[in-house]
Amino acid sequence: EYDNLDLSKGKVIAYFNTKKQIVEERDAMFYRKNYGMKGNNHLVADFYADTDSPEKIFMLRDLDDEDSINGKLAYYNKDESISYVSDMKNGRIDGQKTSFDKGKVAAVVNFTNNLANGKGTLYYKEKKYAEANYAYGVADGDFTLFYPDGSKVLTLTYKDNDVIKSQNFNFKLQKTGIAEFDNLDLSKGEIVYYYS
Repeated sequence: EYDNLDLSKGKVIAYFNTKKQIVEERDAMFYRKNYGMKGNNHLVADFYADTDSPEKIFMLRDLDDEDSINGKLAYYNKDESISYVSDMKNGRIDGQKTSFDKGKVAAVVNFTNNLANGKGTLYYKEKKYAEANYAYGVADGDFTLFYPDGSKVLTLTYKDNDVIKSQNFNFKLQKTGIAEFDNLDLSKGEIVYYYS
C-alpha cells in the first residue's frame, strides 16, 4: 500500500518544528500530507521541509493525535532510504519492527507496547549474526552470536537481564598479526582469577 503511494499527491495539513509543534510554513522542519481515509484511519506522510523527501508514512486514527498511529509505520532517512518499518498500535510499536542499513535488513525484533518482547534477529551483510530473546524490554532467554558460515560462536542465557549461563562453540580467534598472541595455545595457562 505504501510502495504504490504517489507522494506528490495529498494535501498539506500541518507544518512542524523538531519538537513536532505546529508552526508557520517558514519555520517548519517537517510538514504533513493527508492522502485520505483507508478504513478507519487517515493515510498520512511527514516530509522534511528542506528536501521535500519523506520522513515517515503511517496511518492515524485522529489527525491531531500522534498516539493514534495504527498499522504500518515506514520511517525514512533524509536521503530517502528506508530506516525501519514497524507495526503500530495506538502510537506504540506493537508487533514486528524491521530495521534497515543501506537498504538491507539489519534487524527484525518483536515488540509489545513499545518494548522488545520475544525473538530478535540481527543481520550483517545479509547474514544472521545474532539472535536474542526479550521479555518486555529486558534480555530473557538465549542470546546467540553466529559466524558468517552460520555456526554458533557463543550463547549467553539471560534471566531478567542477568547472564545465568554461558556456552562457547567452535571458538576461532582472529589473527592479530602479533606472533606472541597468534601462536598462543589458549588451552594452557593457569587460572588466576574468577569473576561473575
